[in-house]
Amino acid sequence: RVTDPAASKAFADGSSAFLHDIIADLHLFKGAADATMSHGEGWRFLLLGIYLERAQLIGRLLEVCFGDARRAPLTDHFALTSLLRMSCALEPYLRRYTADIQPRLILEFLMFDEDFPRSVRFTTARIEEHLSGAARYVEHAGAAGAERLAGRLKARLQYADVENLELGGAGALLNTVLDECAAIHSAIYETF
Repeated sequence: RVTDPAASKAFADGSSAFLHDIIADLHLFKGAADATMSHGEGWRFLLLGIYLERAQLIGRLLEVCFGDARRAPLTDHFALTSLLRMSCALEPYLRRYTADIQPRLILEFLMFDEDFPRSVRFTTARIEEHLSGAARYVEHAGAAGAERLAGRLKARLQYADVENLELGGAGALLNTVLDECAAIHSAIYETF
């Protein structure tokens, strides 16, 4: 769809509809892969890539909104709602907190919710899970580096909370998450 010669015209005619169709195609692909692929090495790498990219995306969105301690905290209702929409989190957030859209609650939800598939805590737990599963297909000891990095990141988020973020600011933890995701990516590349 993206490389189709008519893609430029389709995007110009309605970028929102074009992008929505691509997202729908991606969901179809993920569903078909999950239902038809053997849940072995290839499937684990597919999910590992999904969760690694997702952790980085949500981390960068949060960094833009909450990462700079020198800047006034984001409080604009429209901007906060847009952040939730960009994170595909508006409806799940509203189910949890109703219409109480507050920066602290958004940060807590997108960083630490254990059940929301786009929260940083959820994604880092899946990164560690799928990396551990994929590592059993590797014969040499190099896999331990990537696993160790993923386990450390998972533990860091498992034991962090929003009160700690408020004391030290979210920027430090968000930078750590982004740096460790990049290190995990490099370690995966070197190992596999």
